[in-house]
Amino acid sequence: MNYLSDIYSKMGVELDSAENYFEVDSRFMLLEKTLRGLPAGKVCDLGCGRGALLNRLRDRHSCSGTDFDSGAVQHCATQGLTVRQVDLNNAAELPFPNVTFDAIVISEVCEHLFDPRNALRLAKRHLRSGGTLVVTVPNALPLFARLKLLFGKSVDWLHYPSPDTEKTGHIRFYTKESMTRLLTEEGSLS
Repeated sequence: MNYLSDIYSKMGVELDSAENYFEVDSRFMLLEKTLRGLPAGKVCDLGCGRGALLNRLRDRHSCSGTDFDSGAVQHCATQGLTVRQVDLNNAAELPFPNVTFDAIVISEVCEHLFDPRNALRLAKRHLRSGGTLVVTVPNALPLFARLKLLFGKSVDWLHYPSPDTEKTGHIRFYTKESMTRLLTEEGSLS
C-alpha cells in the first residue's frame, strides 16, 4: 500500500484543482450540474481529494466525504468539511454510522483502486433506496488514443509502469462497456 500512499499524497498537492476548475472542465461542470439538480439532501463524495466538489455543493447539500490521503483529509478539515480517511479498497464500512445518503459520488476514483468492487459495495450499502450513485472514470481509449494504436504507436497510460501511470496513479482502465459491466455485476446500475 506504500505505492498508493505515495501516489495519492503527491497527487493531492500537485493536482489540487484551481478555483475555476468547475467552469473550465466539462466533465466537472456536468458533475456539479447533475448534483445541483437533485433535491437538497445528504451527499457523500468517496475519494473527494481536497474537497473541491464538496465545497461547491455545500450551499445546497449536506456534504460528507472520504479520502485515502491523510493530507487531503486534513486540508478538508481546514475548510470546515466533514471528511474521513478511508481506504476504499478494503474498508468494511464507511465512517458515517447509521447514515444513508441521497447521493454518493465516486468520481475519477475507480481507476486508482485495486478493488473498485469494494467501493461500489460500500456506496450501495450507504445509499438510500432510490438514491443517486454517480460514477465517473476517464475513458481509457479516447479517439486520439485509438488513432495512435491504429498506427502502431504506444499509449503510455495503457502500460504499467510508465511515466503516465506513475504520475496519475491509474492502475485500472475503463471503457463505457467495462464500467457498465462492473456496475451491473455489483447491482449498482438500474
